[in-house]
Amino acid sequence: MPSKQADASVSSTPSPSRLMRLSHWVVAVAVIFNLLNVPDGLHRDVGTLAATVVLIRLLHEWLWPSPPSASGHSRWLSMWLWGLVLGLGASGWLASLASADDSLAIRHLHTLMANLLHVSVLGHWLQRILKGHAHRDEGEPGLRTHTEDRP
Repeated sequence: MPSKQADASVSSTPSPSRLMRLSHWVVAVAVIFNLLNVPDGLHRDVGTLAATVVLIRLLHEWLWPSPPSASGHSRWLSMWLWGLVLGLGASGWLASLASADDSLAIRHLHTLMANLLHVSVLGHWLQRILKGHAHRDEGEPGLRTHTEDRP
């Protein structure tokens, strides 16, 4: 039978806030959407939305820091992905302001960052899938206890 101390540790594990979950999924959908071949204006608007959501998330994180394990991601991975989304927003904005010659170089940088983001997202998905399989193989404590109690 599990101890009360074990139950307390499970219930005290921080869970992601609604803002964390919402911002994660808004940015995820925006990245997937912009991966599709959409018109420039819509691509720009969705990219601006993603960058704005990341800025709001960073501001929230600065004002009300969450525990390191609350999101289930490493801080380095989060900063890498957020940095790429912000870099894409900045490079897209700069490309629209630059001259034709400079715009080409900025668009190449934008494409490079987009490719890095896509590879990073694929790595993130793979990591989450493997982590999910590892937890499934370990079994949940309640399931182990339940099966052990059977005659």
